[in-house]
Amino acid sequence: MDLKAIIAQSIVLKHQFGTPSDNSANKISIGFGINVEFARPMGACITSIAINNPELFLDFYILANSIEQDDLDRLKKLSAQFTNILITVYTIDDAFISHLPTQKHFPPPIYYRFFLPFILRECDKLLYLDADILCLQEISELLYLDLRKHSAAVVFDSSAVTPKHSKILNLKHECYFNSGVLLINVPQWLEQNISEKAISLLSDRARNFRLPDQDALNLVLETDKIKLPKKWNHLSHMDNNYDIPKDTIFLHCTRRPKPWGLLCDKKTQAHQLYSHYESLSPWSGLPLMPPTIPSDARKGSKKFFSEGDICSGILWYCKYLKMKFIKSGPPV
Repeated sequence: MDLKAIIAQSIVLKHQFGTPSDNSANKISIGFGINVEFARPMGACITSIAINNPELFLDFYILANSIEQDDLDRLKKLSAQFTNILITVYTIDDAFISHLPTQKHFPPPIYYRFFLPFILRECDKLLYLDADILCLQEISELLYLDLRKHSAAVVFDSSAVTPKHSKILNLKHECYFNSGVLLINVPQWLEQNISEKAISLLSDRARNFRLPDQDALNLVLETDKIKLPKKWNHLSHMDNNYDIPKDTIFLHCTRRPKPWGLLCDKKTQAHQLYSHYESLSPWSGLPLMPPTIPSDARKGSKKFFSEGDICSGILWYCKYLKMKFIKSGPPV
């Protein structure tokens, strides 16, 4: 599999906003993989990184299977808002990975992290981030992190998840990590054929991965990674969003409904932080988004019932049933 050639051929459009920097010593490359639904939270993520890192030049690379013109216009405005960022957007045809497993909440862009090292093969390091992340502090420490001969630096999942998933995957040690934050050693990653190995595992229909891209990477990188502290990928669902540690650098909004969702808990720190950074971005003022998967509607219904709002609870439970069994898309 010549992934380099396949990925190059899959690029349909390219947009670039901002002015490149020649100062490589102060530059960090950051990549995302999104569909149209995640352009908005990615915008808040980029804004949060730019605000908290004015001394760095931030080179953003976005792979998208679809993106609205309005979001491209907002990205252009964002590049004008901050003089220390460059944004490159690649629209890609991902038909060549159509055989890989997906779910409603695991769409094809979860695999785009495999493609970024090929596009950025001239870089030494690449920081991959899920789009549902917020940056709360500066990240310059990553510039000086020595990855040695390891392909990536990762953050282990919660103490409740790591032993269970390590056992499921038959990992030799309890070392299961969350793939939402990956600091990639690009030359080593390419030399070790990490992406090809992961795709090969995912192509094996005998395997039934619960978290496809993450499980595959855990197997491939089992002995080829270094561990980062939890502050680099704090998972919001582990603390109900009310006690985010003060040293958190990347807040990963894994709890559903998401903080930009109509049914999210408005009292949580995650929602308040997300709202703050979005308000400083070109996405400011947009209404919260209705749920796009049935489980979000069900969780919203449960929340309303717990708060004593029986009518809203019944309403959203009916919408949950409609989404689950009629599959007519998000409720209006």
